[in-house]
Amino acid sequence: MKVSPPKLSFVSALQLRPLSLARRKETHLKYAVEVKIPRSTPMMGLLEPILERVVYEDIPFNLAALKQRVEDLKLQRRIAELEAQGTSWAIPMLCSLLVEACKMLP
Repeated sequence: MKVSPPKLSFVSALQLRPLSLARRKETHLKYAVEVKIPRSTPMMGLLEPILERVVYEDIPFNLAALKQRVEDLKLQRRIAELEAQGTSWAIPMLCSLLVEACKMLP
């Protein structure tokens, strides 16, 4: 008898909202993941907590990747600003800073 794997669906949502607290600019981040498991899935009672655990343990990696992407975009914007100002001599310095920052990532 051949048993086919359950058809799971994953839906995630990311919501960013700017906050201003005592002259500091911060961002509120809300990250939600929904896993849909068909009720007819064999051993659903065992599968559900395992999936919850995997998703929960993956959140720090996803947030770190998001943070890195934001930092990359900020750097790209800064490089574009420097080029527009005619101070492209600073670009190699910024690139070397980015390389050093990447070395510190896990």
